[in-house]
Amino acid sequence: MIAGGAGVLYELHNDGSIWWYIGPACGAGSCPAWVDLDNNPLAVSIGVGGNNLYEVHSDGSLWGWTGAVCDGGLCPGWAELNGSGGVSLYAAVATELVEESSAGEGGLL
Repeated sequence: MIAGGAGVLYELHNDGSIWWYIGPACGAGSCPAWVDLDNNPLAVSIGVGGNNLYEVHSDGSLWGWTGAVCDGGLCPGWAELNGSGGVSLYAAVATELVEESSAGEGGLL
């Protein structure tokens, strides 16, 4: 899955890792342009609103990236936003984040 906005590009891999493209393009068998932001196998979806990156875990919890990148396999750059799980749909638009729970309830976060 690819998500982008405000001049940024992110990629979610099937293993739950999330990568941030900072350029330049890959060459000579190397891709130094991608920075590891997360390695959580629970990540199932990502979205971007303005300069903000969000992820949803398989348990329905919603997380926001704080700006810290992975270091030595540790990825401390995520803060849980909804605390309740159950997110079935969310949209990130400009600087606002809207969620809808699996119970059909929704609102701004």
